Amino acid sequence: MYVPTDSPMSKYFITLLVCAVPTYAQATAQEQSSRMVDETRVTYLFGSVLPKEAVWQPLTAEQRRKIYWKSSWANPGVVFRSLGTAALDQADNDPAEWQQGFAGYSRRFGSRFASYALQDAIQAGSAAALGYEVRYLRCRCEGFGNRFAYAAMQNFVTKNREGKWRANLPQWFGSLGGSAIAVYGWYPESTRNGNEILRNAAFQLAVPIVFNAIVEFGPEIKTAFLFWRR
Repeated sequence: MYVPTDSPMSKYFITLLVCAVPTYAQATAQEQSSRMVDETRVTYLFGSVLPKEAVWQPLTAEQRRKIYWKSSWANPGVVFRSLGTAALDQADNDPAEWQQGFAGYSRRFGSRFASYALQDAIQAGSAAALGYEVRYLRCRCEGFGNRFAYAAMQNFVTKNREGKWRANLPQWFGSLGGSAIAVYGWYPESTRNGNEILRNAAFQLAVPIVFNAIVEFGPEIKTAFLFWRR
C-alpha cells in the first residue's frame, strides 16, 4: 500500500524513528552493561521490556506497581508520545474547534497526555485483574520476517499467568476506554461519536507496533548506531 511521504502521519512516524533509534541504541547499551536482569526495567520510550535471555515468570503485584509507575509517569517517553501525537493533531487541525497556534497545540497536548494516562491506567488495572503480561517479551526466534511478525503480534496477544498466549484484551480496553472518556469528556460536541472513538483508539494501537519492532531489533540497531558513531 502506498503511503505519501508528505502526509502528516508519515512525517510523524519518520520523525519518531529518527528520534527513537539513537535513544534506544543508547538504552540497549546500558542494559547489556549490567549483569543483573531487571524484570521491571522500563526503557525511555518503549515501555517495559523483558530480555530474551531472562526466564519468564508471571509478574507479582509489586512488580506491576513498579512497571506502571515507571512507564506511565516517571518516564520522559510519556511526554514525548504526547508531544508527537499532538503535533500530528495540530497538522491535521483536529479537532478544528481548537484552532491553531500555541493555545490550540497546548489543548491537543493536554488532551493526548490525559488520554494516554487513562489508557495506561485502564490497561494496567485490567491486566492485573486478568493476570496478563504487560511487558514486551523479546522473541527467541530467528530471521527478520519471523521477528517482525512477532513484534507486530505482541500488540494483539500476550501471556496469561500460566504462560499461555491470549488476546491482549487489556491493551484494547485501554485504547478504547481512554479514547471514549476523552471524546465524551472534553472533545468538542461535533466530534462526540463512535467513529472518533474508533479512530483515536486505532491510532493508539498502531503506535506500539513501531515501538515493538524497534525493541525487537534493538541489538542490531545498537550495533549499527555504534558503527555509525565511529
